Amino acid sequence: MNELETRAIPELTIVDLRLGEGSGIDFTRRLRADAIWAPLPVVFCSATPDRESVLSSAQLGAAAFLTKPYDATRIRAAVGKALSTKWTRKHFEDPVTVTRRQSTDRDHIAQKVKTFFADLQTALHAVVETEEERKAALVNVVGLQRMAADYGLHSVELALAEWEKAGAGHESIPNLLSRSAVLARLFSSLWI
Repeated sequence: MNELETRAIPELTIVDLRLGEGSGIDFTRRLRADAIWAPLPVVFCSATPDRESVLSSAQLGAAAFLTKPYDATRIRAAVGKALSTKWTRKHFEDPVTVTRRQSTDRDHIAQKVKTFFADLQTALHAVVETEEERKAALVNVVGLQRMAADYGLHSVELALAEWEKAGAGHESIPNLLSRSAVLARLFSSLWI
């Protein structure tokens, strides 16, 4: 999980049932409970699967379950199936669609979104103490929400709508927005 939060930009994850400090099932439950990583495709593998693990993997939405002996054809098929889900589309609109809709190029949009995420970080750290500051914060959140819609930032747009509904106070920041740096990293990798 630390790798996902700090460096990794995966298209899918292949998880062994037996991990050093826990099970692959436990790890995948953590993924599925996380607003950012929930849609990440998972392929399970095990040398010695048991019935319960196979059932659990299906309940957790595994794209495939590989067992030994591993062979290239089955691995390619499992990975191909997992990659077909385009999990990032839950968070971000397709770059080609956004550039067409905005009638501009990828570099321009990527720069605009970089600025958007910087503005979002500022909004998340703004101190709102008076009613006037709260009104200004709400206006800012609505503006950010509009920009998120323009640039196809689906999950960010929904989280901003949730934050607006909650009054845009510091105490009501949705978990997804508090981890916007991870989303910014994922967006950048998608647009390279």
